[in-house]
Amino acid sequence: MRPRRFYMPQHGATESGAERRVGVEIELSGLGLTSLAAVVQKSLGGQMITKSAFELDIKDTEVGKFGIEMDSQMIKWLGRQMHKRDHPLKELEQRATDTMSLLAMNVVPCELVAPPIPISDLPKLDKLVDELRQAGAKGTLSSPWYAFGVHFNPELPKLDARTIAAYMKAFACLCDWLIWHEGVDLSRRIPPFIKLFPNDYLEKLVNPDYWPDLDTLIDDYLEYNPTRNRILDMLPMFQHIDAPRVDAVIDDILVKPRPTLHYRLPNCEIDDPDWSLPMPWNDLMQVESLANDPERLERWCYRHWVYVQQPMKWPFVEPWYKQVQKCLVDLS
Repeated sequence: MRPRRFYMPQHGATESGAERRVGVEIELSGLGLTSLAAVVQKSLGGQMITKSAFELDIKDTEVGKFGIEMDSQMIKWLGRQMHKRDHPLKELEQRATDTMSLLAMNVVPCELVAPPIPISDLPKLDKLVDELRQAGAKGTLSSPWYAFGVHFNPELPKLDARTIAAYMKAFACLCDWLIWHEGVDLSRRIPPFIKLFPNDYLEKLVNPDYWPDLDTLIDDYLEYNPTRNRILDMLPMFQHIDAPRVDAVIDDILVKPRPTLHYRLPNCEIDDPDWSLPMPWNDLMQVESLANDPERLERWCYRHWVYVQQPMKWPFVEPWYKQVQKCLVDLS
């Protein structure tokens, strides 16, 4: 039986006292944009607004405005240029557009971008996932070419250096286990989009004595990770905190500031009836739990720091994910 319960974070509010929110992005195929929009409207209401042949919004749903788009900058740019025209497309152009739409549906994923919602509203998105599955949505395992994922963008309870570093350290300690437990598909591991932190940065991060100030934390991250292509992408958060510092190193229009982590690891197995949104979310809550347990975090940082410095591991040292698996807490 697949889990239907979302584990909730230990600290459910931000510094302002508001409930913490999370953004969710789901990459999928099998449905055209308008068909996908129709399922969202049936589940959560709202009004569809067409932006181009390859982008649309659904505003005024129960939880806010959704975006639906083909996940390709080139295709979206072409669609915007066509949408700007004030005259109908000629027949040949229309056929080319229709052909590109069909090709895109079978190669490029649709991306469903949910608005930031209170974490307690996540069950509404899991219900939507069920309805998308019933409508014919396809996920990561449907094709060797479908490198589809689910992204979570959770707010943190605070944005001070100590809190951010604790979450980054907890993620670093659990990353091997997350990859193993998630069973990340080969189609997603080969491309460059979800990569581990480099080993020299990982060693720095899990050092028990590494508790830098915010400027140093950001500078170190940018030095070792000048890219969006990380399993845990910190650029949106650091852009939100100090845009000039990030802009001096990163020139990427796709980096959008927001006060959240950007966790990009999980597969999207939306067409598997045994898969549900709580599965990858609850794994992420192990990071949440470790980040908010200072004594356990210090202990695991030290153990991982020792582990990553060992030149010879397997078969002499038990793989790190197995060590982690034995010591996870029961979040239920």
